[in-house]
Amino acid sequence: IHDSTAFAIGALNQKSDLKEKSAAVIMLGTGLGYSFLSNGRVLLNKEQTPLHPLWNRPFLDGISEDYVSTKALLSAARDCGCVANTVLDMAVAARNGNKKLLDIFFNYGMNLGLCVLNARKSDAFSEIVIGGQISLSFDLIQGGFEKMCKMKYSLTDNPDKCAIYGLIDCALKGKENYCIYGE
Repeated sequence: IHDSTAFAIGALNQKSDLKEKSAAVIMLGTGLGYSFLSNGRVLLNKEQTPLHPLWNRPFLDGISEDYVSTKALLSAARDCGCVANTVLDMAVAARNGNKKLLDIFFNYGMNLGLCVLNARKSDAFSEIVIGGQISLSFDLIQGGFEKMCKMKYSLTDNPDKCAIYGLIDCALKGKENYCIYGE
């Protein structure tokens, strides 16, 4: 099962109200995971991956993942002369007042918001669920995200384990209970 699909199933089980809605489920981490839920089902393609992935969509001077990923954050830190080995290191320094890193997280949030709006062009969702390791620093991203994207959103519980919970639930109940196939 694709990690974005497992994450979406984990989010679906944490937030049962999603079973009646169309929602975007976004996993922020090494890459940019994305799944679309329609009435409680993850839409997949024939390769059993998300029907409309977000990571590789054209965005600014590249693709979405160039701007919304761990690599994007670490590269931006290096470019402004900040030494950080992990996003956690960056977040700690930003919370301790590093203005350059605060700006990087804010810009990351704006890029995330723009990516969400881009995804909404193909998937008519009304709500966003955000998780993944980087979402543990959402307090630093939130301002930029909300500036660009005015949609209803929520964060997953245990964002770093949500995909594992989804994988377990899928194994116990069967993928067919959570997924449908599109195009």
